[in-house]
Amino acid sequence: MRAAGLLLCVAFSAGCGRSPLSVPDAGQDAGEPCPFASVGRACGIEPLLDPAELCLSPRRDPEAEWLAIEAGGTFLADQQLYERAHRELADIRARWDAGVFVRARPPFASGLIVQGGDPNALVADPSFNCFLRTYRGRATAVPSSFLPWTEVEFEGVLDVRMLIPEVERISRVATYTNSLLGDGPDICFSVDDAGVATWIFDDAGGDCPSGCTEHHYTGFSSSPGGTLSHLGTSPEGMPRPAWFSNARACTDDL
Repeated sequence: MRAAGLLLCVAFSAGCGRSPLSVPDAGQDAGEPCPFASVGRACGIEPLLDPAELCLSPRRDPEAEWLAIEAGGTFLADQQLYERAHRELADIRARWDAGVFVRARPPFASGLIVQGGDPNALVADPSFNCFLRTYRGRATAVPSSFLPWTEVEFEGVLDVRMLIPEVERISRVATYTNSLLGDGPDICFSVDDAGVATWIFDDAGGDCPSGCTEHHYTGFSSSPGGTLSHLGTSPEGMPRPAWFSNARACTDDL
């Protein structure tokens, strides 16, 4: 069961206006080619990967893209894992009906929340602007006399948790994922060292989104060559089968 996260957008936006930051180059400029000529090392940021790789995202199947990130434990989806996830997810849904049409549910939205400070001063900082351009981000100020904050959204599908230390080095204020509240149906995709993949679909219900009380799991495996096998189902109240335990790397969030 996924624990409830803190959604600062909900907690602090009531009664507060939201306005796009006015700095002209705060993020990607419309029509500018990807990658930008003035990003990464050229403007003072040591990027987590070559900015050109960020141009791969968003891909045409964001769901498979996120599943590949989870399976690989990477900042950006590995292309081969993405293609495998895209192909096998479509194949499973084409061949089976029950329980396989739930959607993958990341534990957070696609952005970050930078809490406190002066949002307009933050985005005017050349280092922060370099960060936005490097990772194809856009910032929005949420003015508040109680707790001002800045929301940063990214064009691609990324594990934005890996960007928190990068932002905090620049901003010197607390940074969080834009977390989603509660629990819900989800998909687990993991690949072992032998290249065998396990798929688990969690058709969850009950007290969602605060924390689902019922979980009906449907499992599949696939060989490195892509041959799919139906592992079975695990209804609520039944002992979890071995195929569920074997995918512990990603079932912890189900």
